[in-house]
Amino acid sequence: MSSLLAQDKKKCFEKGTMVIEPGIGLGLYKITFTDKSFTPPVSGSDTAGAVLYPIGFEYGVLDWLGCGGKFSYSNYIEGDSASAEKGTGIDLGIFVRAHALRTKRMDMFAGLDFGYSHFAYDANDGSGGIARGGGTFFSFNLNSRFYFGKKWGMRLFYNFDFYNYPNIIIEDAFGNSADFSLKSKSFFLLGAGLMFKFK
Repeated sequence: MSSLLAQDKKKCFEKGTMVIEPGIGLGLYKITFTDKSFTPPVSGSDTAGAVLYPIGFEYGVLDWLGCGGKFSYSNYIEGDSASAEKGTGIDLGIFVRAHALRTKRMDMFAGLDFGYSHFAYDANDGSGGIARGGGTFFSFNLNSRFYFGKKWGMRLFYNFDFYNYPNIIIEDAFGNSADFSLKSKSFFLLGAGLMFKFK
């Protein structure tokens, strides 16, 4: 009887829990850029959208606290469907998460992410224009996991992301180059994915 009661009280996230979580999301960003090739530098702003493909691994340090790492690939959405231009981003980061509500089938938590991000852009036209640069990202996110059984489930997440690329080099096929800085923050980023619990 005592063993059955212990099973009933068992939470879906506890100390020692290990979870892997692939997902997909859609993000909309407000971008501020500065062309540092001019004196004084010239700044402007724009918006951008991206489809994100994150995958993360979390380990339960305490019953209510988890930490881990993540990888995310972003494919930026171009406004003109006839355009061949392509923008991508790759993020590598670490995170910490506070699990506020834990039941047998549901886990709700908030997280903080930090890491390195690399941005790449290719015009894919006659200009041969490309842009490359690295920087950092910071994210605050709200998450919910819903378990179908003991191992499998799904995750919903909403992110507030901030990116800073201090030095982006833009070059073209004619030998021209320019030095830019770029900052972006998400005003909408919603996603979902599957999850699998090892322990």
